[in-house]
Amino acid sequence: MVGVLTSFAGMPLAGAQNGCAQLDGNVQSGNICRVRVEKPLYVIDVSYDTDYPDYQPVNDYISQYRDRVVSAAQKPGADELPYYLTIGSDTFRSGQPTRTTPEYGKPFHGTISLVIHAYQSMASPGTTSYKSFTYDYDQNRTVTFEDLFAPGSNAIDSIYPAVATEVARQQFARDFHLSPSVGRDPAHYRKFAITDDTVIFFIDSSEFLPLEAGYFFVPVSRANLPPLQV
Repeated sequence: MVGVLTSFAGMPLAGAQNGCAQLDGNVQSGNICRVRVEKPLYVIDVSYDTDYPDYQPVNDYISQYRDRVVSAAQKPGADELPYYLTIGSDTFRSGQPTRTTPEYGKPFHGTISLVIHAYQSMASPGTTSYKSFTYDYDQNRTVTFEDLFAPGSNAIDSIYPAVATEVARQQFARDFHLSPSVGRDPAHYRKFAITDDTVIFFIDSSEFLPLEAGYFFVPVSRANLPPLQV
């Protein structure tokens, strides 16, 4: 959100501030939590959107990632110091009118997805990984891949060919083709965001392709998927 900090459905402003304070950060204009720590052994730079209503799992994930980097930097024999950890986020919504502030007295509807992307330099080259969190305002619940589609819908039968086609298009220069043994594994699709038109799947460095190929995302039209339970 842009502008003056306000309350929003599912999470009052105090919750956003308290969640950010857990990480020793500050909420800045636009409801962005900023955390910056510079030490001789490591540099931590965190920036994420506090609009997501269930902040505790988000904070837990960021804290655990930060602690791993700090612990690795402090181990005897650690080299190529200082280690860097850079965390950012993107927010996606579905089923909501386009607006920059909540309408007073009216709760949000639809879904919000917060996608965290984290770069760490502990290994060379550094790697980027994703973590997603999705919340359904209408049903007041978090949404995981396991309950995104109706039971028995065999979503992988639709996801795999759509993802394979899009990855082949993106990686045309590499002549890459996603094998069924990898592409039909649901574990690869647990990092997702929902929009009105698509479900976007986020792929970590080295998850599908060699590490040097980097990270990427794959949008799949909702028209090509079984109906969502949101």
